[in-house]
Amino acid sequence: MLKHFLFFSITLFLISSAFAESHLMRYADASKDHVVFTYEGDLWLASIDGGMAHRITRSDGSEVFAKFSLDGSRLAFTANYDGGSDVYVMDVEGSTPQRLTYHPAQDLVLDWFPDGNSILFRSRREYPSRADMLYKISLNGGMPEKLPVDRAGLASLSPDAKMLAYNRGSREFRNWKRHQGGTAQDIWVGSFAAKNYQKITSFNGTDNFPMWYKNSIYFISDREDGTMNIYKYNLDNKNISRMTSYDTFDVKYPSLALIISYTNIKKLFICWI
Repeated sequence: MLKHFLFFSITLFLISSAFAESHLMRYADASKDHVVFTYEGDLWLASIDGGMAHRITRSDGSEVFAKFSLDGSRLAFTANYDGGSDVYVMDVEGSTPQRLTYHPAQDLVLDWFPDGNSILFRSRREYPSRADMLYKISLNGGMPEKLPVDRAGLASLSPDAKMLAYNRGSREFRNWKRHQGGTAQDIWVGSFAAKNYQKITSFNGTDNFPMWYKNSIYFISDREDGTMNIYKYNLDNKNISRMTSYDTFDVKYPSLALIISYTNIKKLFICWI
C-alpha cells in the first residue's frame, strides 16, 4: 500500500512562500538515483540511498520546481536569474543552465513530456485574463506552444501525453485552511484532441496537485478531516481511495517521481507535511 512505502520518502516542513529565500528544504523530486530539492534558493542533489547532499547551483537568483528527465540525466527548473522567472535546463550534476523561455511573466515548470524532448510549464502571459495556461517548450528553444485547454494551473500529462489532468484555478500558494469558497480547486481530465474536459471530483473543498500514473490520478485533498492527504482516483471504475492518514500537518507540494523503489509500484511520493 502506498502509505507503507511513504516510510521511505523524504518528509519536509514548508512554511515559506514561493520564490522567497528559505532555510528549509522544499520542492523535491526524485529519479532512480537521486533526490533534488531547493534549499537557501539553490538546487541540491543527494543520493536516493541517503548520505550528504551537495549544492549544484550557485547564483544570486533562486531555482525552484526542479524536475528530473525520465532518464535522470537532466533537470528542468524555474529560475529568476535575470529578473524574470523562466524555464531552464541543465545536467543533473551541474552545468551552465540553458535558458528556454524569455517572457516577463512567471514560467513555472510542471514536468517533462514523456519523449524527453520538451518541458511542460504554466504561465500567466495572456491579457486580459491573466489566468494560468499551459505551454510546451522544446529543449531546442524557439517559441513555446500553447496547449489546447482554456486555462490550467497544476497539471499532469497522461503516459502517452495525449490527455491531461489539471486544476483550472491556482491557489496552492495560499495558506487558507479548509477553504470551500469559489476558488476551491477540482480535478479536471480530458483529451487534447477531443477537448472533452470534465471534472472528475466534486468536493466543495480543495482537490489539487493531480499526478497521473498508469490508470490512476493521485491528488491531495482535505475532504475527510480538514487535513490535506493523498488520494487516488481510479480511471477505470471512478473510485476515490485515501492513501495517507496525516492528521496534524497538510501534505503540500507533492511530487510523483520515478525511482527504483522498494515496492512493485516503483513510484515514490516526495511530499511536505
